[in-house]
Amino acid sequence: MLIFDVWVNDLLIDQVYVKRIKTNENGVHKYQVKRPFEFEHLKINHQYEEGYIPLAIKVFTKLQEAGYKREKDETY
Repeated sequence: MLIFDVWVNDLLIDQVYVKRIKTNENGVHKYQVKRPFEFEHLKINHQYEEGYIPLAIKVFTKLQEAGYKREKDETY
């Protein structure tokens, strides 16, 4: 599981969890958002050799397109 922690100064403001759910021989794997929980339906295809930065871009782009906004009253 890949976990993205988002900090502002010393305050943790968000966490995004992404899990590889399918491994393919050709190196294109399928990942699923596991947190935020209401976005678990989001799945991302990613070429493993590209590394985590392009995966992070894909994940956060999908979340933004799906309307994800962290609520200010959430605490971690």
